[in-house]
Amino acid sequence: MATFIQDLQRSVISVATAAVIGGLSACGGGADAPSEGAVQFAGQMRATTLSAVPEGRAMTLAAGSPVTADMVLDWAEFKFASLFPKDVAQKFPAVVFEGVTYNARAYSGPWGTRYLGITPDGRIFGLGDFTNNLLQAFDTVAFWASQVQGDQCAINPGSCTATPPAGPLNNCTLPAAQALATGTRFQGTYAVSGSSTGQITFDSLVQGTGTFEGQAVIRIFSKTETSISVGGAAVTFSSEDTSFVQDGGNGFTRSLGADGKTVSGGISTSGGGTVVGTTSLFRTVFTPPELDVEFSIQPGQSISKNSVATTTVDGVRMPAFASTTIYNFVIREQINVRGRTYNTCRYTSSDGMPSTTTTTTWYIVNRGVAARTQTMSTINGKLTTELTELVQGSVNGAPL
Repeated sequence: MATFIQDLQRSVISVATAAVIGGLSACGGGADAPSEGAVQFAGQMRATTLSAVPEGRAMTLAAGSPVTADMVLDWAEFKFASLFPKDVAQKFPAVVFEGVTYNARAYSGPWGTRYLGITPDGRIFGLGDFTNNLLQAFDTVAFWASQVQGDQCAINPGSCTATPPAGPLNNCTLPAAQALATGTRFQGTYAVSGSSTGQITFDSLVQGTGTFEGQAVIRIFSKTETSISVGGAAVTFSSEDTSFVQDGGNGFTRSLGADGKTVSGGISTSGGGTVVGTTSLFRTVFTPPELDVEFSIQPGQSISKNSVATTTVDGVRMPAFASTTIYNFVIREQINVRGRTYNTCRYTSSDGMPSTTTTTTWYIVNRGVAARTQTMSTINGKLTTELTELVQGSVNGAPL
């Protein structure tokens, strides 16, 4: 199930956000007729073209960046959906004022009319209740470009394609024809140590064919039981999920999504306190479907894998979440894990950002099952390590 990360924004962005929040609680003025308002707005933009924003930044982007004005406006509707509701947007891609063409959008409602517009050299302006009805600059296309690009797969999934394999399937995992055969079963027990201690048991069974989101798929049912101790508190939870996958060709597996249930058994503290457990139902859909392309690289190679996941939890649909994971195939090596020796492929993975977390996984050759996983995180300057090691496991009853 995809995790959600917070956006890290520069100080100027927080100013813009404050204006947005303040505008939502302000009283809106009367609404102009949309076309007249767009022309008036364009005129105001024209009057402030010589604002303090360095023009070179916008011109540099216009010359060399794929980010367009429409992409930025679409992104604003995605990022600030309550402020600029997409379903009421009126588009004026070519509003001409005094010989200059502007790209503007109007959003009319109980608040009056809100406007967003972008000049040809990439300056962004807003007007409406969220700016106290005063024209306000929101920096440039260049300033927001990295965020716009980062969210494109979530905004417009059709514009993104699955990451292609770098080469043929390597021998670090089980080929799809074997892994997806009906009746294939993996069972395992893992020991957890480090910042938390405890045990995880895993049982996965290929159930056969089915459908998911209108497509023919193979269903894999998995059940996980976790019992750990964190800071003196005993935590238990379980999950049951059905993954929906396809044979991606050439040995690769394509993942379309999953349905699942997570049950928290509660938390018990050393002082006798308890937190009542909860049950949540979820559905995750990958758009486009994901290939396990990380198993197409050789030692010393890396690959960036893009993902767009839309998750519904207890009937509430979450915003689509786009992410990129960078996989590095470090080396093939033999390791000893709790008295057992395994031939493995050592991988590292990270999210490609100035990350505080690095995960190292040792996959058993020709199985794709983790013999050991080590996660190192830095939080508030403190390094923590979580180690998960295979105690025992089997595929179709045969020991790993």
